[in-house]
Order: sequence, then C-alpha cells, then structure tokens
Amino acid sequence: MTTDLKNQLKNYHFLRTASEIAGEVGSEVYVVGGFIRDFILGRDVEDIDFMIIGDVVKYARKFANSVGVDDIIIYKNFGTAHFNYQGINLEFVAARKESYSKSSRKPIVAEGTFYDDISRRDFTINTIAMDIKSKNNNIIDIFGGEADLKKGIIRTPLDPMQTFSDGLAFR
Repeated sequence: MTTDLKNQLKNYHFLRTASEIAGEVGSEVYVVGGFIRDFILGRDVEDIDFMIIGDVVKYARKFANSVGVDDIIIYKNFGTAHFNYQGINLEFVAARKESYSKSSRKPIVAEGTFYDDISRRDFTINTIAMDIKSKNNNIIDIFGGEADLKKGIIRTPLDPMQTFSDGLAFR
C-alpha cells in the first residue's frame, strides 16, 4: 500500500484515539474489510469495521467514551458493539471462526485468531486489514487483495468451495 494512502488515513484523527485505547485495554485492534477497500478505490467512507482480539465491549465502551459518544449499542449475545461518530458507523466485532451444519443457515461461531477471521471473508478485496496499534498503521494483506483491486478481479481468499460451503467444519 502506498505511503500516500497511509498518510491519508491519518486524516481520520479518531483512529489515533482508537489505537491509544487498544493499548490501554490490551487488545489487538484492526480496521478491516470495506473501509480499506473503499478507501483504496477513492469511495466515500460510511462505515468502519474494527476486528478486536480481546474484550470487544470493554474496548468499544472506552473508545466511545473517549470521543464523547454516549449512544452506543451493545449486542451482548454476539459480543459486538456499534456507534456513530462524525457520520461514520463504527462496528466492533471479535475475531471469530464460523461453521455451518447442513441443516441450518445459522453459523456456529467461536472465538478465533486474526487469520481465522480474515480467511473466512468472502473475497480477497475484503481481507485487507490495518493494524491500528502499530505506529505506521501497518497494512496486512495476506491474500493479495490490493493487487486484485488494481487488476479488477474478484477472488476468494480460500478455495471457493471452502469459502462458500455451508457444511464446513470450523475454518
């Protein structure tokens, strides 16, 4: 990813606050998916997804408090949180892995690693992540999503049969 793009990301000043909060609560925090993809494509940003390795609710509450947001929605059953800041929807989710039984479309969700979460995503262009705790906003692009964007191609991060199979064991 170009240095210019990393510098443009610094315009989102609240990401610096997000990074500081990650350090305070001892969580790994990544901005993932559509935000990075749309930013590369020059599209307007309407939402940002944060993948948290740690206590999602604790992190989201502390972050919301630090930027003066009182209206935070916590989905306790799912361990996720959401709030709007400066017109941008911020979603906070735990790194997870999913599996499906053949008799249900409802996933079985379990705690996962960064790799578990990134590899379960639909397309490589949605697997690009930024480590907001790193001083340089390190970009992690395990599956070549940025190159795929530049080439104008859509690929799955894993074998398409595995990515789109509902009968998989945890991946």
